[in-house]
Amino acid sequence: MAPITVKISNSSGRPIVRFDRKKFPSIPTGPTMVRCGARTVALDFRAIAVNTARATDGGPNCLGDVLRGLFGPRAGLSGTHHVATLDRVEGEWTLSVAA
Repeated sequence: MAPITVKISNSSGRPIVRFDRKKFPSIPTGPTMVRCGARTVALDFRAIAVNTARATDGGPNCLGDVLRGLFGPRAGLSGTHHVATLDRVEGEWTLSVAA
């Protein structure tokens, strides 16, 4: 499977992951374990975006921390153009800064 391009955007000033499910139907649905840099968290894939991530079941939303760890403190803010790739290799999903 080829990597899926996703955009880092924001909702109410918080960074989120946006994607085009019609273009990339293989994007998971619901909570899915994803390696994001040095962390593995459960990203909750919805219709067109991920707006929550949890390091532990029922834990606090850590998506902002995860995305700022990858893209810096301005992750997803207006005026930025952050793009990531979502890829599945040997059964493991990963989210990485796009080259």
